[in-house]
Amino acid sequence: MSTAVASEITTQMYIDGAWCDARSGQTLAVINPADESVLAEVAYGTRGEAQRAVDAAARAFPEWRVASVYDRAKILKKTAELLRDRADRIARVLTQ
Repeated sequence: MSTAVASEITTQMYIDGAWCDARSGQTLAVINPADESVLAEVAYGTRGEAQRAVDAAARAFPEWRVASVYDRAKILKKTAELLRDRADRIARVLTQ
């Protein structure tokens, strides 16, 4: 894989508002099925990381629940805009 594509792959997990490696330090190889090359080594989360993510989401939910429909729409529109802006890069990585 080209370095440009490899550098577009985030290799950490996003938990509780921060990018982080697996606490165990373990990674998982992401393999290109076309040529079996390693695209990246990504953080390999455990049950503990999954629980941290669930706990963070549970803490964030009350604020989201009381947010107005307009505030939620603003956040979701921004998310959609970011996805559209990055669509070519996302497609290239997913295709690999």
